Amino acid sequence: KEDGFPAAAFSTSNSGVTYSGVGVDVTSLKPGGGMQTMSGTSMAAPHITGIIACLLSGEVFSKYTDRQIRMLLDQSYAVDIADQGYDKQTGEGFVTYLAGEKDSREEINQLLSLVR
Repeated sequence: KEDGFPAAAFSTSNSGVTYSGVGVDVTSLKPGGGMQTMSGTSMAAPHITGIIACLLSGEVFSKYTDRQIRMLLDQSYAVDIADQGYDKQTGEGFVTYLAGEKDSREEINQLLSLVR
């Protein structure tokens, strides 16, 4: 992967992948209380869904169509971490709220290095 970004060995790889997200060693709430570390698409999906929910919660974004939200994700929140453009393992890119921030590439690299 470009710049050493990891891809989980268990990741789905097919033409149905639209975006990718953090899915390895994610700290999560545990049923009955407490915290636990988990891995899987069940950890990645809430990160991407959360960003989309935040976008849709604003007055301006709530009027966006599905296509417009996807364009916004592609332009402002997805970092292309594999082959340039769409690929079957990471889709359009790794979705993160950090993508639009100055020097975000370095911060994303630092965060992802923690899960290797």
